Amino acid sequence: MPPPEETADNKPALLPPQKMRNYYKSVAEHKDVTKLVMMLTSSVNSFREQITQALKGYERFNFLWEQDRDQV
Repeated sequence: MPPPEETADNKPALLPPQKMRNYYKSVAEHKDVTKLVMMLTSSVNSFREQITQALKGYERFNFLWEQDRDQV
């Protein structure tokens, strides 16, 4: 790797700022990504009722996250 260019006072020359490219749109619209998002959404939705039932078992402990521990 070549050394960076130096100015007359022996400090490295700064490169001009470059605008960073945003890949969000191209990734979000990619057909494979869209397909996987749809599959994941479907999988999560198929377990929604079972997850809700499992979470109900923890309702008796809700005071742990609903009450401020400094006030109890």
